[in-house]
Amino acid sequence: MKYKIYGVSKESGKDVEIVLEGDTKEAAEKSAYDLNILVYVQKTQIVSEVAVNQPPVIVDQTTKRFSRVGETHVQVIEQTAKRFKMAILIGGAMFCLGFAGFLFNVVGSNLVPTLLIFGFIVFGSIIYFGARLLAWWHHG
Repeated sequence: MKYKIYGVSKESGKDVEIVLEGDTKEAAEKSAYDLNILVYVQKTQIVSEVAVNQPPVIVDQTTKRFSRVGETHVQVIEQTAKRFKMAILIGGAMFCLGFAGFLFNVVGSNLVPTLLIFGFIVFGSIIYFGARLLAWWHHG
């Protein structure tokens, strides 16, 4: 039997379609996988009167779901937005500056006013934990 197989080229990442011959649908999909094509197994079709073993045709389509024959697909997604990372960084820096001011006052050099120290520690903590909460709420 001849099968028209749709998939993605491992080398270029482009969508391809190719016609291969095989005893079963799975055998044809395995042949495509051996040609470095990740197969959309739900789209494989039986074909008649089409040239067999033609070079892959590049199809300009994106965002299709596919299954690899013999492997699983892993997709990596950035989990936290940059605005939350920046707020976490600013809150942590404010807390650290407030804590450093507290240590200076404990040692005995009253260079930093107590109200400023208190403000940096409290507001830095609020910003830090608020940003962590929003990052969790936004991204799960």
